Amino acid sequence: MSNVPPERESQDAGETPPVDWDASEARSSHCNVANALPAPGGVLLNFGASRSPDGAGAELAVELLHRVVLTPFAAQRLEELLIRVIRDYESVHGEVK
Repeated sequence: MSNVPPERESQDAGETPPVDWDASEARSSHCNVANALPAPGGVLLNFGASRSPDGAGAELAVELLHRVVLTPFAAQRLEELLIRVIRDYESVHGEVK
């Protein structure tokens, strides 16, 4: 993981120009549940926190914390970034199961 604040990170030097992230209005949340669905013109991402202890019960209770709609291009870019980040994480911490 990088120790560079996200507002100063650039994406793949050489592939895209550096990005100046304005994080002045950013909020952070711990999300342990995520799902993705097709949406008109893109992909809908839902992020939330499980309210069910250890996933117990027939139905998982989730507090929806964030909903994001991505264009198909942004969703594809996110897929590439997640694959790379998970590969890097696993090289340090072992396989995610």
